Amino acid sequence: MASLPGTPDQAERQRAMALHKSGAFAEAIAIYRQLLETGPDDFDLNHWLGMALLQSGQAAAALGSLQTATRLNAQSAAACCNLGIACDTLGRTDEAITAFDRAIALKPDFVEPYMRKAMALHRAQRLAEAIAAYDDALAKNNDAGLWNNKGVALREQGDATAALTAFDQAVKLQPTYADAWVNKGNARRDLQQWPPALADFDRALALQPQHAGALIAKSWALEESGDMAGALQIIDALLMRQAADGTLHLRRAEILRRLRQYDDALKSYTLAVQYRPQDPEVYLRWALFLAELERFDGAIAAYDMALSLDDRNADAHFGRAEALRQMNRLDEADDGYARAAALAPDRVFRSAEPQSAGGYYQRAEARRSLNRLQEALEDYDRAFDLDPDYPGLQGARLHLQMHLCDWRDYPTVHAMLDKLRAGLPVVQPFPLVGLPATAEDQLLAARLYTDKKYPLLPPVWTGEKYAHDKIRVAYLSADFHQHATAYLMAGLFEAHDRQGFEWTALSCGKDDQSPMRQRLTQAFDHFIDVRGMSDEAVARLIRAAEIDILVDLKGYTQNSRFGILTRRSAPLQVTYIGYPGTTASAAIDYAIADKRVVPDTVRPFFSEKMIYLPHSYQVNDSTRAIAPVPPSRETLGLPPEGIVFCSFNQSYKITPDIYDVWMRILDRVPGSVLWLLRMQDQAADNLRREAEKRGIAAARLVFAGHATLPDHLARLSQADLFLDNLPCNAHTTASDALWAGVPVLTCAGETFAGRVAASLLSAVDLPELITLSLAEYEEKAVALATDDVALRALRQKLAGHRETQPLFDTARSARHIEAGYREIHRRFHAGEIPDDVFIDAAI
Repeated sequence: MASLPGTPDQAERQRAMALHKSGAFAEAIAIYRQLLETGPDDFDLNHWLGMALLQSGQAAAALGSLQTATRLNAQSAAACCNLGIACDTLGRTDEAITAFDRAIALKPDFVEPYMRKAMALHRAQRLAEAIAAYDDALAKNNDAGLWNNKGVALREQGDATAALTAFDQAVKLQPTYADAWVNKGNARRDLQQWPPALADFDRALALQPQHAGALIAKSWALEESGDMAGALQIIDALLMRQAADGTLHLRRAEILRRLRQYDDALKSYTLAVQYRPQDPEVYLRWALFLAELERFDGAIAAYDMALSLDDRNADAHFGRAEALRQMNRLDEADDGYARAAALAPDRVFRSAEPQSAGGYYQRAEARRSLNRLQEALEDYDRAFDLDPDYPGLQGARLHLQMHLCDWRDYPTVHAMLDKLRAGLPVVQPFPLVGLPATAEDQLLAARLYTDKKYPLLPPVWTGEKYAHDKIRVAYLSADFHQHATAYLMAGLFEAHDRQGFEWTALSCGKDDQSPMRQRLTQAFDHFIDVRGMSDEAVARLIRAAEIDILVDLKGYTQNSRFGILTRRSAPLQVTYIGYPGTTASAAIDYAIADKRVVPDTVRPFFSEKMIYLPHSYQVNDSTRAIAPVPPSRETLGLPPEGIVFCSFNQSYKITPDIYDVWMRILDRVPGSVLWLLRMQDQAADNLRREAEKRGIAAARLVFAGHATLPDHLARLSQADLFLDNLPCNAHTTASDALWAGVPVLTCAGETFAGRVAASLLSAVDLPELITLSLAEYEEKAVALATDDVALRALRQKLAGHRETQPLFDTARSARHIEAGYREIHRRFHAGEIPDDVFIDAAI
């Protein structure tokens, strides 16, 4: 019951209301409560107390008073609205909406509950309902703030175009509304309308020169439009005023990272961590940066800090697993991927979308490196369903299918090549090696890839000419262990001239503690393990050592460190043997080749100048041991009689086209078998099934398991004829077969990768085994297999040539390669620009 006018209670009411209006909430609340002790069912006092508590930030306490007020007077729209505000403040959205709807029903022209309802729905991220509620509010009051808030909701919903229209309405109604200008600029950012966005931010800054939101948003727009320097200038200006702002230091670090100013970026990440030590996002960003620099130990430590603050962070678990994978700690990596997937099955990567092609692509790449190929293929498929043109995806997916001899999508290769020719980076360079692509296609793929992934960086070497008694050559590789490249090249390294050259190995791969690793460490003047060093640090090491010629043995193959070459750490940079194609990078001056693998017809499709060796470009180690006693055919699972064709290439090189030819050969040579390398059980199963589709019994395929190199070379003697692949020939495996005395029948293709066996056969003087079409190849295979005398004569010829021809003359190959190094070194010191170099066979 209200007090009578002029009574002491009425005077206290008036004093409390005056205090309330003046913002003295604590004093007003005390008086309201005192008055309620004598009149607890007073609607006004309960309502006013609830409002004062709400305004002083005590929403939980306000809730009870406002509930009492609405019980005492259920027809008060104002009380219902205030009750809704209290519920909304406490996160009780449904109750808030009910209260606001009650207020609207009681007083349809009361604007505030319309606005409050929209804001409550917006805060709860019920965006479609919020937008509809903003429209209801705007129908009652054409207010700039409501248009601005509606625009924010539309932008959050992903409709930047509609959001822009809403912000236009807001600034039309209130041209001095700085926040609306900022939001309008952000909508234009979403639409990549950079100049208008920048103009909007400048309009906001003209109204409020110190508007932090406008400055930050402008820096984002400048960065996104490519003006990194402008973005950095704004952040630096803000840091002059807010030096301890960890968010600004993080922004500065991210911009410097994109500018590739890594040392300064590292300092800014460190300051971000210093000022935001309890924020897992800062550690996460820092870890990603360290991983990009290939400082994986530091990255893992940063991920650990992020996880100590938020153990349920899927991004951190996934990133940590990625770093472990790069360090070859695969079991630990697998655990991390599993934890990330358990926490966020559809988001185990850093991506704007919870189910994006990029995320599945990243997970597929990780699973492939862990040899979980079927799971990787499933992720590639999911990515492909979302975005078939995602960079690199179609090529990677098809390449993995080829590894599994799963040819369902092989017919799409031509459509993929059409997209590549249209300028879409749908395939990286290496998968093209095993597909029917032209040399021009390979050049285009390499250009698209290197422009994005390996742009040239500020050079570490800046033009000096070194004066050394010996030419200093460094070989960069991840394969200085038991690996095919090492088996080919170990003899070369040992045969190199120590009088005129100084030789360095830069090993960025694993140390497997094998005899080959020990052999290689002794083959160089300097053997340096650079695994734990960033690309920039390795480049500076090369510069400090004054290396004259840096020879990369990886190109665009697995575990490449091509980023070292983009920093130009040596006057001359050469690519050799690892990647059979052009790098399309200005970081590489020369490629080592021969006229058979790079004839004049494809020479225009190489960005590098050539060092043409006179025989085969591929060096071989003439000391490779062959086990003295070959296993019997029975032991190997081969039939005691009949022709044994073999092809020990990796399974991704087996295309349906070459397989058709092989099956026809088997059909035409009764009793013959095809001996293949067993890579994956699924690949073997698919090949058996494909054989039966072509009318060949699956039993005529025999699969060889893993063996040491001496044992493998010994068992090869049980094969009669090696059938080469096309479009990607056998490389090391062809040399192995020839070294073991097995003739290799090839069909020369167009590209470097498709002409390697022709190069080897020319260098061992067996040109009769080089065919120029698959029809000729098929007829030659059948003719040799059905003519014992001719096949025996061919094997005898190979046995004699193995000792006399250039292919397996390691010392001669070393002299020719060294002559190439001397010539390019001479040209450089004479001031001549790089040009093709031809090495004389007589050297």
